[in-house]
Amino acid sequence: MIDFLNTPQRLGPLRRARVLARRSLDAGLRVVPDKAVALVHDRWIDADGVRSPTWRVPARVLYYRSLDAEWVEVPGGEGERLVVAGTRLERVLWWYGEAGYEQAEAQCWRRLCAGARDVLELGANVGYYSVVGARACPGRYTAVEPAPEAAAVARHNLALNGLSGVDVVEAAVVGAHGPDEVELAFPDQESHQTAPTGSFLREGTEQVGHRAATTSVRVPTVPAAELFAGRDLVKLDIEGSEATVLEAAADEVRRSRPIVLVEVLAGAARLHRVIAELLADGWTAVHPTGDLPEMSPAELTAPRDRDVLLVPRERRGAI
Repeated sequence: MIDFLNTPQRLGPLRRARVLARRSLDAGLRVVPDKAVALVHDRWIDADGVRSPTWRVPARVLYYRSLDAEWVEVPGGEGERLVVAGTRLERVLWWYGEAGYEQAEAQCWRRLCAGARDVLELGANVGYYSVVGARACPGRYTAVEPAPEAAAVARHNLALNGLSGVDVVEAAVVGAHGPDEVELAFPDQESHQTAPTGSFLREGTEQVGHRAATTSVRVPTVPAAELFAGRDLVKLDIEGSEATVLEAAADEVRRSRPIVLVEVLAGAARLHRVIAELLADGWTAVHPTGDLPEMSPAELTAPRDRDVLLVPRERRGAI
């Protein structure tokens, strides 16, 4: 297992108890030999991601055992491999396959990248979507991730999959006159993990202010317009900063007219206004699943987190 930076634990009593319980369970499950774990896994889920109900219970228990391997391959995927770095995501994907983690979104991203020439992914985290997209993309691919641990894991995952041409930018995205550095916070419930998910900027975000975060780091920044220039496909999953970044890159977005896949948090009023402006300028909002059906206004504004695919009308028939 790769040993990445361990962040200090500053959890509340309940979450600390849950973390300790999971660690105790992991320690107890260490008595199960690696060969037995591999046997259960292979009986439970095959290379195509098909699961056997007979092995559901032992698989659900052994899911909590840390992995003893340098890397794992995602069942039911397109051959994607992930380094074992101690993240929850690698266990989810190994035990449950592509179908166990945002399968429709991963398939949509793979499909979109296959038809793109210049891709920008903001919020790459440990690089799972980067691997999925870059394997399919025939052109340039740039992955942006401000969290140092997550960016390190992303680089390892890309290298493991032979994707040396992907440019990993370790920085937070800001407007044209933004600061050289910003504060990146890590949610307390994730701070015990390697490469914790859900890190967010202290300023310029919406709908993440309620998240308790006592651990943070200063990270460098990069201007949004500089990154967006000439892109024909953009993905944003940046924990409440989506509106700020799209506003900062508005001129370039209207000039390049990329397809945009964006995470919309419930109640993100600024982002809804940005999306409304794009719809007025000729984009269409669709579900990033299946045959990409259009979203109704009610679906677009429903009070829940969702991914929204924004497609310029002139490109609707090409996807």
